[in-house]
Amino acid sequence: MKRAGLLLGLLALAAVLIVAARPATLQHWLFALTGEERLLAQVRGLGHLASDLIRPPLDLRPEVPIAHNGVNPFGINTFLQHEVERVPLGDRAVPVEHEPHGPAG
Repeated sequence: MKRAGLLLGLLALAAVLIVAARPATLQHWLFALTGEERLLAQVRGLGHLASDLIRPPLDLRPEVPIAHNGVNPFGINTFLQHEVERVPLGDRAVPVEHEPHGPAG
């Protein structure tokens, strides 16, 4: 077990040294892999590519049936007791002025 840790540490050190020696090569490789131009965006894109390893791949074949296709997407309103009722404003309404808003003259 110690041997595997030592080997992994040496590989990581070698990777860091290679990156430090040739940063332009790393940036070109990251650009080719992610399509991003800035380093921070490249690292973020690399993280997204790495997260693809834990997600199932999409099945993009043309004849694959779509899951939940026969279900009504809108559902049914079951909160009918919370429906909003329109109440007429009556005398609580703000009166509208019918005079012009220009300077008094």
